[in-house]
Amino acid sequence: MDVVTEACAVVKEGLCQTEALRDKAMHLVFGSLLLLLLPLAMAFLPFSCSCSFSTVGLLGAMCITLLLSGALLYLLFTTHIKVLKETEDQMMLTSNDLQTKLTGCRLSGSSSSDGSPELQPGSPFKREEVFLPQDTIIITELLLFCSSTN
Repeated sequence: MDVVTEACAVVKEGLCQTEALRDKAMHLVFGSLLLLLLPLAMAFLPFSCSCSFSTVGLLGAMCITLLLSGALLYLLFTTHIKVLKETEDQMMLTSNDLQTKLTGCRLSGSSSSDGSPELQPGSPFKREEVFLPQDTIIITELLLFCSSTN
């Protein structure tokens, strides 16, 4: 159980770091949006400065590149956070499953009147007998694929 606890701690640490990176990507997006106002102001306010159109265009292209880079980084980190949360949930389920197998009893979500958790016997079904929704979808896709090839 110590290995599972340590692995959960590593996943939580990675989750915190990825959330910080996602926040930095969001700051990059907002900064590039603010910076994009500069070439727009230079283009539409002729009295502000006497810059050539190519300079304004180059500055605008750099701002748009920063904006797209920030948006892509934000999407990347958001996806990474989702994967880490799913991994953490899966690890918790596996940890609970191991604990159930070791003790032979499962902790219920409710607690007794004295605050201690109630113990319930484990499920009478074996793990192999339970069909998950993903299994049904995969089996259906395989059947459709086999019927379409014939």
